[in-house]
Amino acid sequence: MRKTELKTTSYQLYEKSFESWLKTLNYAPGTVYFSPLYLREFFGFLEQENIVKIEQVKKTDIENYFQYLLKRKNERTGRGLSINYLHSHLGAIKRFAQYLRATRHKTLPVSIELPEPAAAGKQIFTKEEIRKLYESTYEPPKWISLRILGFRDRAILAVYYGCGLRRSEGSALNIEDILFEKSLIYVRKGKNYKERYVPMASNVRRYLQAYLMQSRPFLLKPACREGMRETKALFLGYRGSRMTGGSLNTRLLLLMKRAGINKPASPAGLHTLRHSIATHLLQSGMKLEQVSVFLGHASLETTQIYTHLACEEEN
Repeated sequence: MRKTELKTTSYQLYEKSFESWLKTLNYAPGTVYFSPLYLREFFGFLEQENIVKIEQVKKTDIENYFQYLLKRKNERTGRGLSINYLHSHLGAIKRFAQYLRATRHKTLPVSIELPEPAAAGKQIFTKEEIRKLYESTYEPPKWISLRILGFRDRAILAVYYGCGLRRSEGSALNIEDILFEKSLIYVRKGKNYKERYVPMASNVRRYLQAYLMQSRPFLLKPACREGMRETKALFLGYRGSRMTGGSLNTRLLLLMKRAGINKPASPAGLHTLRHSIATHLLQSGMKLEQVSVFLGHASLETTQIYTHLACEEEN
């Protein structure tokens, strides 16, 4: 989503009034936040076309806007905008047309037909499924080793869901990257070698502390017996060495099986936990910019992908 500064006073007032109207009608927090932003980009296009009054907008102007969007490139990837992104724009403009009819007795000629969006490339766990995943780590253990793995499994969920880390970021974590005194996780090996700090919620702190005290020392013992140099890795496997992204993903698949969760549309994995927390944060009302920083995205347009998922689940 491009940042647009409006020059026309009436457009600025429309944007604020539209947002208030959405709030009054109790639209979902994500809709209240994103619809005015889409509208602002539309207004910016109208200004470039020297259209500074709503009464001047014709059907062909709206069609030209969507032709412009179809040609516009994503600033980060250089590829075209997705159909889901275009549908989000269209939904916002249709809501604005409803606002005009209800409050200003005006109309906006919206009759755009877009291709149906493809099945979502990103799938998420519902909040109920996340609860079940955590519950599956408490299954009555037959051996103490399984109880040790339960502590580790909860820590894995805390890092990938609670903190939204990428697969490679989580597997690269060292003990020293968990800054309990500041309630932060230091991601030293982020995408494109970008570093960042990710906040830890109280439950994330609790699960990580329990893992470091109750589980990791036992997992480290095999490495000590075999004379291996002690590793600083946060997540350890059976032999006391760093868990790979693949082995971490395998643990999640096992938890899904225990919890009775099946995702047939596309393979679920650690990335699904990341998609899930992003969607749930947007649904809770967190601003797009904040979610973007939390996820370590270089562009708001990348984070914007999750708005479709958020609205889809709310509906």
